[in-house]
Amino acid sequence: RVVSQYPNTAHKSLLVLHLKVIGHCYTNTGEFKQAEDFLLRALSHLEPNHAEYVLAKADILQTLAMNHEMIEEGSPKSIAYLMEAIEGLDEEAHAVKRANCLMGLGNVYNNMDNIPMALKHYAQAAQTFESKFVLANMASAYSNIGNCHIKLGDFKKAETYLQKSLELRLKFSSPDDLSISYYNL
Repeated sequence: RVVSQYPNTAHKSLLVLHLKVIGHCYTNTGEFKQAEDFLLRALSHLEPNHAEYVLAKADILQTLAMNHEMIEEGSPKSIAYLMEAIEGLDEEAHAVKRANCLMGLGNVYNNMDNIPMALKHYAQAAQTFESKFVLANMASAYSNIGNCHIKLGDFKKAETYLQKSLELRLKFSSPDDLSISYYNL
């Protein structure tokens, strides 16, 4: 309703935000075509001179990738959207957002059972999360790396990473995150 009331608003960043949220909601409800329509509209309204352009674009591209990954695991579109997001992000200024996109790439490759590529992206993301001390994301990266080693049959290495993830999650995580760590172990 809000978007339809203000299609020509001068406040493009607010319109983009609404379109992105609507697209994200449609992804979560499984209405993937509607999600893509709203997310592409959000991209089309982005203004390159806006202060948050780079991060907003990367966020929308990451959501588009997630949307396509839910349609088809290992979707080439997912990889393309994530690569475009990563290429647009400065390694230092947008390090954490870039690492989150790398985690997304790891997830896509993991879904494709391309474990070496998944590990490569998870390790790059983990390195950034460690350097920026983003504990929740470090725990997720370690968990994903551990799960890859399970798939490779290297249970000792898997346990090392899964234990590191659990140790972090015991300090700050929700019961949901803890249950994931215990389940993986």
